[in-house]
Amino acid sequence: MKALVLLLCCLPLLYADLETHKQYCALKRHDIMRACAIENRAGFAVETFRNCAVQVKFHQTLDELTEYVCKDTNSQEFMKFAACMDPPLEAENQTNPNFLDILQKCIRKAEKFQ
Repeated sequence: MKALVLLLCCLPLLYADLETHKQYCALKRHDIMRACAIENRAGFAVETFRNCAVQVKFHQTLDELTEYVCKDTNSQEFMKFAACMDPPLEAENQTNPNFLDILQKCIRKAEKFQ
């Protein structure tokens, strides 16, 4: 439902961003993906995720924020989260064309620990 809301609203999210979000939420070991992103200079995604999730609802840890964003948000909350995430991630992807590829590699690494 959340992905459908994003597709229908006016946010200029890339299809790859939606897929990355779905893949991230499907992981059991989010910590592995986040550590990989930080180690490979894509930690901007982790900080942006944290900052945007906290704007929707405060939680103290990244695990709590992930649980909230991936499982507990309603459509309106998720739209607010996505609207916050899109501009900085789009800008980072323009600056670093390997950004989404790095995130995908980190997701694949974390998937090995499912």
